[in-house]
Amino acid sequence: MGEITTVYETINQNLYIISTVLFIVVFIVFLIGSYLIERKTLKKTFKTRNIALMALLIALSVVLTNALGYSFFIFGGTIRLALGNFLIFVIGMIFGPFTGMISGLLSDTVGTLINSGGAYHFGFALAKALFGFFGGMVFIFKTNKL
Repeated sequence: MGEITTVYETINQNLYIISTVLFIVVFIVFLIGSYLIERKTLKKTFKTRNIALMALLIALSVVLTNALGYSFFIFGGTIRLALGNFLIFVIGMIFGPFTGMISGLLSDTVGTLINSGGAYHFGFALAKALFGFFGGMVFIFKTNKL
């Protein structure tokens, strides 16, 4: 019986490593793609005022996700409504997909450091980074023509 448990633990560890590497590869592909989309406007984005605004929104996102998240019961399970994910989407809409992905990654990392309820998994950081990416894709190809 002990040998079966060690086999399952080994398989579980291998799946964890494979999924983490896969999530990192997907994150890097999306990050490079978003950089290539907006590489001409990044000098305007990373000014002192904009960086301060991004840091403020990231900190507010961490607080709204970890401290003020709302949990409710439905059908015997718990659903957690994290209000801070909307701010990551807004950062992506304002500053673009590259900055949205970076802010999603930073928000999840800081939130995990503050509220460590378990082990850090890159898949959750990828989900928040994709919030920022898709928020940036909302207005990336918009023109002002009517």
